[in-house]
Amino acid sequence: MAKLTAAIDSAEHYIGRVILLSNFVDVLPFSSKVALSRPLISVDGVKVDDTETSDFTEDIFTGTLFFPEDMTGYAVEVSYTAGMKQVPSDIVNAILLMASSLFANPMDSVETLPKASQLLLRPHRTYDLL
Repeated sequence: MAKLTAAIDSAEHYIGRVILLSNFVDVLPFSSKVALSRPLISVDGVKVDDTETSDFTEDIFTGTLFFPEDMTGYAVEVSYTAGMKQVPSDIVNAILLMASSLFANPMDSVETLPKASQLLLRPHRTYDLL
């Protein structure tokens, strides 16, 4: 299981996106428009200055929360789920190739992704930081 987890982590790092559905908490400076750092699936809770609020709208496609113009605060804490609802088959195959290479060469230090994995992941790569 550890090798599969390492392969998933490596793929996420390479493409710059979260693959597995995971829960995150971001604490950001408050503004009327707050952009989250990961692809958004759902918002689980929002606090403005440690007070729960539901007075916002969300844009799933851009991972942005919008607050009313008259709302003020210093910090916003967002609990949310990010990742891919469906993992494309090329990403799954790239991860399986990486995991199998870890099994085939357990003593070998893996410095780069297998070439086939890189080619499968390349169309999904972004250059945003996780």
